[in-house]
Amino acid sequence: MNCRCIYEGECNTIHSPFRTRNNFLLTPLDDYRTITPIMKKTKTLTQIFGIVLLACVLMTGQALSFADENALVLLEEGAALIDAGNYTDAIGVFTKALSADFPPEYQLESNYAIIYIGRGEAYFRLGFLDDALNDFESALELDPTNPEALNGRGVIREKNGDKEGALKDYTRALDADITVNSIFLNRATLLLSMGRYDEAVEDISEYILLVPDNPDAYNIRGEIYLEKDQIELAMADFNRALYIDPSNTESLKYLGRAYIEKLDYARAESELDRSITLNPDDAEAYILRAEAREGLGDTSGAKSDREKAKTINPTIGE
Repeated sequence: MNCRCIYEGECNTIHSPFRTRNNFLLTPLDDYRTITPIMKKTKTLTQIFGIVLLACVLMTGQALSFADENALVLLEEGAALIDAGNYTDAIGVFTKALSADFPPEYQLESNYAIIYIGRGEAYFRLGFLDDALNDFESALELDPTNPEALNGRGVIREKNGDKEGALKDYTRALDADITVNSIFLNRATLLLSMGRYDEAVEDISEYILLVPDNPDAYNIRGEIYLEKDQIELAMADFNRALYIDPSNTESLKYLGRAYIEKLDYARAESELDRSITLNPDDAEAYILRAEAREGLGDTSGAKSDREKAKTINPTIGE
């Protein structure tokens, strides 16, 4: 079989580093970060700022009043702007933060790396890949083992076609912090695209152990099993994904593909009907249903599906 990423066009999308999302698009900037020399793996920046303020209250007996020039406050503001989708303003705020001071007890070079990571993501969101890459590399100059900066650089390298460079960055990121679970997802899809299926299964399975309720992770592993001709294992994963999310169109689509592999064209058509009903703009689903209909002898229906797929995506199949 030929490897087909079931999330083509989305595999290298960077999500906000400042919040956790349950849906799957690769998140090279995970929600774990270190803002002080004593805090490790705090879940979100919002929580971090709350902890920082509480710590200051406990240490000094009074709350801190930050000036606008305070890097910590600007970092929080930039995070909020990214969450709101205001990437241009976020870049301005992060740029200002790079010239500002952290409170004395947080004045570490590694904390400025977080600012570069935030600005790098904002650049990435706007499509300025070179600027994003420069910021991730600036972060690594300050904090050479920062897993989020390595992960972000890996995503851009992969997007630019440098798969080996991306693989090195993902591996270094996991060596630095194996708990940044999204990197397992990144590396798994990269290994899948490289045809290294056994290694891809190991990574995605590790991710599933850490995040057992993400249906799209099961879809990814199911696709890998399809590439390995392990149809029953693939179907088990697609069904598990549907148990978690009954309306997951990717699960339905690739369950249909699995039934085609089993030559059960009637069941394949049924699953693909459900997928297309939920997502009528998925060209690949029409191509797969055309295969199922051809297996059933419905040449007219198959021709109609192929024409529909070409209408949605003129380059599909090329």
